[in-house]
Amino acid sequence: MAGLLNLMPRYLPRYGMAPHWARALRPMVIVFTLIAFLVTWLFNADVDAQGGAHATGVLVLITSAAVAVTIAARKAGERGWTIGFGIISAVFIYTTTATRPSTATRSRRSAPTTTSSRSPSSTRPSPNPASRSAARCSTTATGS
Repeated sequence: MAGLLNLMPRYLPRYGMAPHWARALRPMVIVFTLIAFLVTWLFNADVDAQGGAHATGVLVLITSAAVAVTIAARKAGERGWTIGFGIISAVFIYTTTATRPSTATRSRRSAPTTTSSRSPSSTRPSPNPASRSAARCSTTATGS
């Protein structure tokens, strides 16, 4: 919020927009807060469900930074640094492209229901799809 309030009056004139109301902080705090609540409400935003998307975004950002440093080292003629940063970039590229989608992005409404005999710590779905299907099979086999 503080970043938006500081950046907006500074950068709007650059794009030909210099409204006088952009310098009024209290109304802008209200506007940004209302927009945040509206987006949260319209998209049924859930912190747990968005954790995987956030982690993926951070991973892509780190990957692009590693590739940029590798390119800069290559242009500077630093062979050793280029190889080192290239290896790091390769690891980040592999990690970014090889990870499976997280089950945390599923909606809570579609999460499997649990029985009351389970402890509260075991009500979260397992991140491993194989163990989830095995748990479903054992639940149906026992008849609960």
